[in-house]
Amino acid sequence: MAQATFCFPQSDDKGSNWDKKYFGEIILGASMPIGDFYNSDINNSKSGFAETGGYLFASYGVVYNNILGYDFAVSTFFNPLNDTIGFLLRQVQAPLGYTYGYKYGQWFILCFMTGPRISLPIRKFVFDFSILGGIMFATKPYITQGLYSNGVLVYQFTNEKGHGAAFTIQPGIGIRYSTSDFFDIMIYANYIEGIPKIEYQVHSYSNGIYSVPHEIEYRQPITTLNFGFGIIIKRE
Repeated sequence: MAQATFCFPQSDDKGSNWDKKYFGEIILGASMPIGDFYNSDINNSKSGFAETGGYLFASYGVVYNNILGYDFAVSTFFNPLNDTIGFLLRQVQAPLGYTYGYKYGQWFILCFMTGPRISLPIRKFVFDFSILGGIMFATKPYITQGLYSNGVLVYQFTNEKGHGAAFTIQPGIGIRYSTSDFFDIMIYANYIEGIPKIEYQVHSYSNGIYSVPHEIEYRQPITTLNFGFGIIIKRE
């Protein structure tokens, strides 16, 4: 992920922002899962079954000199489960006289990060490089399956939402165009990685009786490539 708002001084260029000390930015884009997070192999316990979702990034930064800076950032992204899950659930055949239903959620990730960045200007364009690190909070999607008799739920199996946290790292690169002393537009690409320990419960319901929840925990690799567009506001 790359997003910076400072550069070398450029004489006679009103778009230069070398003397700015602070900046804020918002970026919207797409989150593309890769590796085990994208994997749909049901025999791989680390498969995340994730597909492309949305991404949001917001930050506030400080420039210590005309080239180097420091960033405080929050990023969040969500990734729906891919259709492999839906396909597998649709294969379940309900007993005669019953109907079968299911529903499931999506992955949700929230990251708090900080780290350095550097900017290399070429005329009104600036190439930004950053390496951010921090903590990742991950929420695993739920999956619920049920059997119904005349519209009344008689049996349900639930794989609940899971939660976990881990260290995360986010290197990125961006290209921005300075439209004024106070405003930039940019495109970016970045990589996010973390391996949180997810904890969740599974339980069932049958004819009015709930089973005792069973606790499960595992390590889930979460890796995504993110692309998007953003705006940057600068001030002294």
